Amino acid sequence: PHYTTIQKAAARLDVAMLQKILESFVIHARIKKVFAGIDATGFGHGQSSYYYTKRAKLRRKFVKMSAISDMKSQIICAIKIRHRTRHDSVDFTPLLHKANDICHIHTVVADKGYDSEKNHVAANNLGIASIIPPRYEHVPVYKTRGHYRKMLKRKGYDAAIYHQRNKTETIFSVIKKMFGDNVTSRKISTQNRELMYRVIAYNAYRITRDCLLIWHGFYTAPIIKNL
Repeated sequence: PHYTTIQKAAARLDVAMLQKILESFVIHARIKKVFAGIDATGFGHGQSSYYYTKRAKLRRKFVKMSAISDMKSQIICAIKIRHRTRHDSVDFTPLLHKANDICHIHTVVADKGYDSEKNHVAANNLGIASIIPPRYEHVPVYKTRGHYRKMLKRKGYDAAIYHQRNKTETIFSVIKKMFGDNVTSRKISTQNRELMYRVIAYNAYRITRDCLLIWHGFYTAPIIKNL
């Protein structure tokens, strides 16, 4: 086949279809309730190298990908891709709705960048417990705005549960180690597809890896003979 065959076949699949494929991994993994973590990361693009852009003091172009993942299985449930600078917090509610439509979320954790009463309310309306530490912890409770933000300061939160959020950074790290931290496509539409394909490939890797570990444990388990 011609060397562009795979590229042309990939271009025929739209992002909506790729999103359906992404959702199928959550169903295939038989996740009953999602313990969700939300975070964002950036991927560089463009032909100039990091060294050149730094030396010439140019602004490096990047694509931002926000993702909501299950912290137990480390499978990505949904993503949002942006090509312009926007605050991470704006993608919190859309990602929460997308993932919750696939499988019910019982808890969501996110870092201080997502601290917003609006985000807490959105989670509560879906019956989801949210752990998002307030940005300004030194500010007294009576000066803190928002019912849920005040409640977090008064009652605190389980640090062990919150620090499961670190797995979102692990997920991004694995994706970048597997596929690189730059996108090679030039057009916005193909950049979106490229990142979707990376996430789908990562999810496939997670599921097959877990299955192989289970099978390995089954075949290497000691045989107990009846006496």
